[in-house]
Amino acid sequence: MPSKTKIACIGCSYTRGVKPNLNKSYPNTLYDLLKKETPDVEVYNCGITGSSSKLHKTMLDWVEDQINPDVIVYQITNDCRTQIIYGDNKNLSPYAFEINKKYDDYYNVDISNNKWACLPLYAYLGTVLPKDFDKDNETIQSFYKTYIEKQSILTYQQFLSMCLYKYHYEAPSPVNYLDYIADIDYIHKYSKTKMLSFFWENETLVDYDNHMKKHKQQTFNGTSIEQVFQNQNKNINDYSLDLQKHLNPDGNYIVAEWVKENI
Repeated sequence: MPSKTKIACIGCSYTRGVKPNLNKSYPNTLYDLLKKETPDVEVYNCGITGSSSKLHKTMLDWVEDQINPDVIVYQITNDCRTQIIYGDNKNLSPYAFEINKKYDDYYNVDISNNKWACLPLYAYLGTVLPKDFDKDNETIQSFYKTYIEKQSILTYQQFLSMCLYKYHYEAPSPVNYLDYIADIDYIHKYSKTKMLSFFWENETLVDYDNHMKKHKQQTFNGTSIEQVFQNQNKNINDYSLDLQKHLNPDGNYIVAEWVKENI
């Protein structure tokens, strides 16, 4: 590895990290490991909690333009989380994100909320709508008031209807899955930067490969983090904080070591 290296890690909450271990995400641990060998290394944690491949396409373009990294580490999210994206500028990409220094040469890349918002309706609303869901649900009202009402882009009734649609119809649709596949393929095809990419769970990798085989397309030339653990005779669930397999600090250390060896 050259003495001066910039690494950008793109992904969702698996990359960003989750409480109470936000400062022990795998990009954070990767930086600490590399810093011992490469004093001038810079690591950018571009993980956005709740983000999907749709947002990652925009993030890729922004990262290559604004950070110009030597390596991109791309953690492919588990599903196509349909999102509303809005802002106050026609050309959003240059303004969408902001770099915040955390310490030394380790940075977080955040969504600039005054210019941009990304709402993962299916991930955060569709899957948690109660069976007796009605128009007075406090979770939906709170979400609307916090993220949408002040932007005047949807009435509450329009937002409510969209949530119900995502929940009942769109999330499992073949068209939605094709959109997810297309986003992943775009990122791999059009990235101008050396890239290490991986899925997080085996199931998602298998689903992707089965789809590509069915349509006589090239399968994924990579692995999943769950498989990385299996190759070391470890069970990822033993290092998980929840059923979604967000990892504790020891688990993220295993991921960081693997990434370090493969970039």
